Amino acid sequence: MIQGLQRAVNDLRFAHALFASPFALLAAAMAQRDPEPWAAYAWTGLVCCGFVVVVFALCWSGRAGLRFSVAVRLVSVVLPVVAWIAVRRSTTWLSIVICAAIALWILGLDLLYTGQEKAEHGPGAVAGRFGRPFALRAALVLHTAFLAALLTLAFLAELSGGFSFGCGLVAAFLVVQHRIVRKRGSCRIWPVFFLANGCASLLLCLGAIWDLARVA
Repeated sequence: MIQGLQRAVNDLRFAHALFASPFALLAAAMAQRDPEPWAAYAWTGLVCCGFVVVVFALCWSGRAGLRFSVAVRLVSVVLPVVAWIAVRRSTTWLSIVICAAIALWILGLDLLYTGQEKAEHGPGAVAGRFGRPFALRAALVLHTAFLAALLTLAFLAELSGGFSFGCGLVAAFLVVQHRIVRKRGSCRIWPVFFLANGCASLLLCLGAIWDLARVA
């Protein structure tokens, strides 16, 4: 049981689901633009919790393969657009920006943690062909673009203090992770920062929802 728990917490796919899910809640709130969109929050939160639980359970079992890995990343990226369409029956550039931000974060994290391990397929193939320093630099570029996408979202949606605080928190966590991985390798910080990234994502999205409620 304990081994299964450790396997799930250390799994990069669980980290992706944990980080991306709050953004679906944010997308639902932005789509409704209502100070009390409780219905949108309720169903979106239920779907996100279900997604995280399923990913955690399959990571726990140790039976998840390549198709599952691809599916987790794909669902993590498109979940905000699905939430937006469910509320508005249409989509806008705001939902696309949210999805782009998640995609950049996932790609950067894959390269940061697994891209330094040489392999034939996946992020490890980047390190295998171009070297570990290149993989780490590519991760840094992707995460810089991720932060730029968050700033773009803040500008387009007219978000202020709450979202800015969350952006600063996420940026700080990314800076620390990149510094540690460059100096010591990734094995020392996987579990702690995977959970910390999820908490930072939740605070970021709650801050944005707070900003939306104040404007409304």
